[in-house]
Amino acid sequence: MTQALLLESIRTGIITLDKSLKISYFNTAAAAMLGVSQTKLNKHTFTALVDGTELYDDLMRVQTQKHPLIRREAQIGPNHIDMTITPLNDQDTPDLLLELHLKNRAERIARESALLEKQEIFRIQARGLAHEIKNPLGGIRGAAQLLEKQLSSPGMAEYTSVIIEEVDRLKTVVDTMLGPQTPPQKALVNIHEVLEHCILLINTETQELLTIKRDYDPSIPLINCDRNYVTQALLNILRNAMQAIASLPMSTKASSNQQKKLFLKGMITITSRIDHHFTIGQNCQRLVCHLIIADNGPGIPSHLQEKIFYPMISGKTQGSGLGLPIAQSLLSQHNGLIECDSQPGKTQFHVYLPITSHKPE
Repeated sequence: MTQALLLESIRTGIITLDKSLKISYFNTAAAAMLGVSQTKLNKHTFTALVDGTELYDDLMRVQTQKHPLIRREAQIGPNHIDMTITPLNDQDTPDLLLELHLKNRAERIARESALLEKQEIFRIQARGLAHEIKNPLGGIRGAAQLLEKQLSSPGMAEYTSVIIEEVDRLKTVVDTMLGPQTPPQKALVNIHEVLEHCILLINTETQELLTIKRDYDPSIPLINCDRNYVTQALLNILRNAMQAIASLPMSTKASSNQQKKLFLKGMITITSRIDHHFTIGQNCQRLVCHLIIADNGPGIPSHLQEKIFYPMISGKTQGSGLGLPIAQSLLSQHNGLIECDSQPGKTQFHVYLPITSHKPE
């Protein structure tokens, strides 16, 4: 194995800086941790990423004093990173070596595994519960139809119609809660085309009043997935962001013009990146498409953040609590995952989809 291949295969981020603190080398793990595409990182100076932070002072101190330093939980891009800065004194080598380690990686893997396990248990329980609910619903609907034929009064027949309609509505709710019942039909898909289709639908719903920013990595290869399933999952997340922005505090007697002003203040940012050697559940994926959908809405209440991927849990008064669980279920059929971190003014949904070399099924 060559030295270059070895550096590209490890999960530790490696960056070397020259005497002017310009990046002279980085591996793919470093680019993923910094949340910057490899193309853009080639155009960056490292100081542009850390200017004005304590980490910049650390770099200058190590460069001057020639002593190694460890910075714990440095905030760079979307991640908290432990960084070791080592001076290199050889005249023919770069000036500084940076080793990057994601903070609490083991904790994240354990948390995701527990979440996936709980969701699978819930799906098994939900399937059993749905069976128990749908059986009597079928009996009620059949009885209402028979009763309707026996009634001579049109006024009384209206009541049986209400029974039938409500039974059908409940059946639809149960089916929706269970998610798709057919296996995904996979093919090679351009994820950015899927995102653009979702953005078009959101722009239609908001009359293009909502600002949607894109930060795509064009190097992401085609992904072997079910286009309809992934489209529905991403659309559910984008609609959740749109509805969060629409729920920002405003008068209960707000006019349509006030609603438009609210959307004009809203922003959704969609970022796409490639992560290398990323663990989902118990499986380490060599390449993962990492999508970040961020909004500037009010945020998700802290007591709900661990529960939002369970059905019927919603922080919105008019929410069904089904959009995010369905999105998680659709992506889990691709061995994917959704994570969320939220605070007032900034909510981010992280979508992870493995990039495999498999041919379409």
